[in-house]
Amino acid sequence: MIYFRMNRMKKCENTSSLGEFNYMIPVSGIGVDKFFHNYDVSLHNELWASAFSGSFAAGMTWNWERVFGWMDGIPPPPDDDNDILYSINNPNGFTSQLGESNVINIGSTYKSITNRRLNHHFALLRSLLEHPSWVVYNFFDHDFTTEKAFDNGNDIEAYFLKNVEQNLAIGWVHNRNAWVRNNYFLSSVDQNFLGCVAPGSNSITLAGFAQETQFYVSWFLHVLIVPNTRLRWNWNLQRPVISSWT
Repeated sequence: MIYFRMNRMKKCENTSSLGEFNYMIPVSGIGVDKFFHNYDVSLHNELWASAFSGSFAAGMTWNWERVFGWMDGIPPPPDDDNDILYSINNPNGFTSQLGESNVINIGSTYKSITNRRLNHHFALLRSLLEHPSWVVYNFFDHDFTTEKAFDNGNDIEAYFLKNVEQNLAIGWVHNRNAWVRNNYFLSSVDQNFLGCVAPGSNSITLAGFAQETQFYVSWFLHVLIVPNTRLRWNWNLQRPVISSWT
């Protein structure tokens, strides 16, 4: 990725820079990122981690056809010859066309997945950054630092921006199990569709905040569509900060 590192976003108003997203995850020699909704997880992680990394870039992805669902942009996934019900559930074979569905055998059950665009992730991030509860602080008109943290078991990570007064921050907390290797499907015998499990711990310490200060945590409504991992955050929920924050 190519980017300019800035401490004040308003300094970048007349600056243009480019950043490139994506990586190919090969399974049995075949990249699975674009099949079904696997790149949904990857694009989500790329956008949110980059947004709170302290860098400024106009992001581009080489998986453009998957993000926007352009007609005939993606070849269909390979047939699942190991599934005895494949032809019955998918009489025309697997499809990559927008709005059409595939029925896959994930071992314990069958699941229907509809091909859809992924650009909704941009709107979700924008709604957070432009939410009135956040805009009122004029955070990006002042200096801030970039921070990151990991829990002791390395199951949870956080990337966040913190003001120099150390009493205000915004960021992203992520279950590190949520990535494409834990949510892909190539065939009924080569898949890990339900591999995204809850993290081994449920707390993370964010250090460097002002002492003797009462903090409040606001959770943003955020549903990540991954089996067994649905995160729901609500801006309207406010409560004193828990002891795992310092």
